[in-house]
Amino acid sequence: MVYSSVNGKDAKARIQCLDFLRGFFVFLALWQHFSYYLNYWYINYYQGWSFWGELIDSHSSYVGTQLEVDYLSGLAAWFFTPWVSQVYLFLAAFNLGRINRGDNVKPKLVVFIGLFLLFTFENMLVAPNIGEALSLYPLQTWMICLFTIVFFYKNFGQKSIWILFSIGLVLSLLSPDPWVNSIEQVIRNNFHENYEIDARPYYFISSACLGFLFGKSWWNNNKELFKGLIIAGFIALGIWFIWGNSFSIDPKDVFLTEHDQAKNFLGLLGIHGIELIVVGCFLYLTNYGFDIRLPVFNWIGRYSLLVFVLHRLIFLKVVMPIRMLFYNITEIKIGIYFFEIWFYILFVVFCAWLIRKLKVLTYLEGK
Repeated sequence: MVYSSVNGKDAKARIQCLDFLRGFFVFLALWQHFSYYLNYWYINYYQGWSFWGELIDSHSSYVGTQLEVDYLSGLAAWFFTPWVSQVYLFLAAFNLGRINRGDNVKPKLVVFIGLFLLFTFENMLVAPNIGEALSLYPLQTWMICLFTIVFFYKNFGQKSIWILFSIGLVLSLLSPDPWVNSIEQVIRNNFHENYEIDARPYYFISSACLGFLFGKSWWNNNKELFKGLIIAGFIALGIWFIWGNSFSIDPKDVFLTEHDQAKNFLGLLGIHGIELIVVGCFLYLTNYGFDIRLPVFNWIGRYSLLVFVLHRLIFLKVVMPIRMLFYNITEIKIGIYFFEIWFYILFVVFCAWLIRKLKVLTYLEGK
């Protein structure tokens, strides 16, 4: 294992290619998120006539309509949507593979609980209604999955993670969605019509378990398990290519089919195959001295949680109001164009970088 100096002490070096992958996948996630908010901008997110007053007049013909993504944004959504959020969780769980059973994991468990509450609070700030504000979305579900893995590994060992992984696959065969849908409908009837259990933990738990087990094979230098999992990945992806269902995207709602592949066994096999192959290949490149690094993506990957916390707040509360006013001045209508979304993503990343550079969080802590 390679070592580097951190604050004058020897520490395990970061695997740059995994930071790159994480950053690239976060970039894709933000591309999809911003596309979705623009899909529904004139329905849910523009904040209504009273917010804008007369300034909304030039936008009035668009109110109530859904905007379509451009061709490249739609193509990217079609190719990456089924597995991008899954592989991000896979990578997070991969890093947890460093944990040993004798370690004190309580701080990590507390962090996962704190992040769950933080992302719930952040959702309440950006959601257009109370139903969506208290809904269950991927960032919260990832914290549930990571908490579960650490808790089970600490108390029951690595075999329990294999059991959890198997349960995740079995649930994709049993399809508990109708039962969960009935619970969701009861809450909608008695609480709010827009409430949803969107990112159901059984869509993600097998990816988290597999990432943890793959990480264990890497950090413990278990070459036999590492190679075996990659071979299994190629087999799983091949099975999905031959017998799996195709995937489609609605250009007016890029999230509509987001979990379709994770809902069925063959689709989930395909997702796991991609996770193992992509991450495994990059790790092999690292072993041969090709640790891929691109500064922007690697920075995003390293500080991905900060970027995630900021991206919706900045986009919905800063970027889009300015964009609305920009239309009033220039008559360049709001659309979903990849180059414009990329600019918004870079702006969010710049804001996150500025917070780090100016040590804003440190000063807020009173240090």
